[in-house]
Amino acid sequence: MWRDPRNPERAEIAFTVADEWQRKGLATLLFSILWIEGRESGIREYHGTARRRNLAILHWWEGIGGNIRTFGRHHEFSFPLESPDSFLQKVAFEMPPSPERVVLADWLAEWNDLSQV
Repeated sequence: MWRDPRNPERAEIAFTVADEWQRKGLATLLFSILWIEGRESGIREYHGTARRRNLAILHWWEGIGGNIRTFGRHHEFSFPLESPDSFLQKVAFEMPPSPERVVLADWLAEWNDLSQV
């Protein structure tokens, strides 16, 4: 993650999951770690870009509840980092929650518990 020098509460994130590891939840695991680490360091929003042809990231980002804007040949993503407890509460009462949000909530609960120790 790279903190925006003009707005230290905002940071860009990027990660790549190798083909053989895709669709196994690794991006969700990585994002949950970045969520906890980012919140602890004062970050309140993540953003990033992806090529328009990258439908997998588009589907995943929508699934976790991120915001997406499409421009020409790329997508711009953003995700506000609320407190993990607030996110877990929301997911618990969604009807029905997306599978990606459920997995993210599970990981967040795990990492949040560990960060409290």
